[in-house]
Order: sequence, then structure tokens, then C-alpha cells
Amino acid sequence: MDTFLKKKFDDYFPEDPRDGHMWILDPFSVDPTEEDVALPSHLESQLLEVSTDSTLKLQWGKLDLGSFWIAVSKEYPCLALRAVKHLPFTTTYLCESGFSSVATTKTKAPDRATLEATLRVNLSPIPPRLDLIVSERQVQVSH
Repeated sequence: MDTFLKKKFDDYFPEDPRDGHMWILDPFSVDPTEEDVALPSHLESQLLEVSTDSTLKLQWGKLDLGSFWIAVSKEYPCLALRAVKHLPFTTTYLCESGFSSVATTKTKAPDRATLEATLRVNLSPIPPRLDLIVSERQVQVSH
């Protein structure tokens, strides 16, 4: 029975999703140069810098996993983005940020059209090109 269950489990989960990604769970206990770290060389060097950064190590004990990688994103955006994509909370985070945007916008936007447009801008992963939008508008002159 044991081997049957193991075979079924292996059919559903052919590989361990943690393989090559343990650096996300604890960047200070993993050697970035080992083969089990699935990162390109430029991100390996960033991980090495993170793992030796004493300021980040102090934050590691004080912050939860998601907040830690968000803090890392200020200095190492590519590495942090790779880590956040593998964290299980990302969909929850997007959902909560959506609710937060709705709550904030509803207090400021009196009509539905403004609410929908504002939410579209707030929740889109694409930053708005404000310079282009402004340049296409004509200035109102007084009479």
C-alpha cells in the first residue's frame, strides 16, 4: 500500500516545488553558489549580497516573509520580484490591495465611472504614462 500511495503522490506532484527555491524561505542559511539554488548568475550575486547584509539580517527576524522581500525590493528589485512570484500569498496580497483601493476610492469618488477608472489605474500592473496623458490634453484658457 505504501508504494502505491507514493506512486500516486509522485504522479500528482512530480517534483518538489521547494527544490531550488529554499533561498526564498531563508536567504541567510542557503549558499547561493550551490547547485540547488535555481537562479541566473546575476541574481546569485544579488542573493550573496543579501545573505551578507547585516541590516537585512536584522529585519529578517522582525518582518514576516512577504514584508521582508518587499523591503529587499528597494535595493534588489529583480531578486525580490523572483522571490515574491514564488510566495503563496501573492494572490491574497493582490486581493487585499484591491479591497484597500476600493475602500479608499469610494470615500473620494462620488460616481461609479470615476470609481471604475480609478480602480483600473490603481490595480493595473502597468504604470500609467502620465506625461503622455497630460501632453494630449489642451489647456483651458480663460475668456
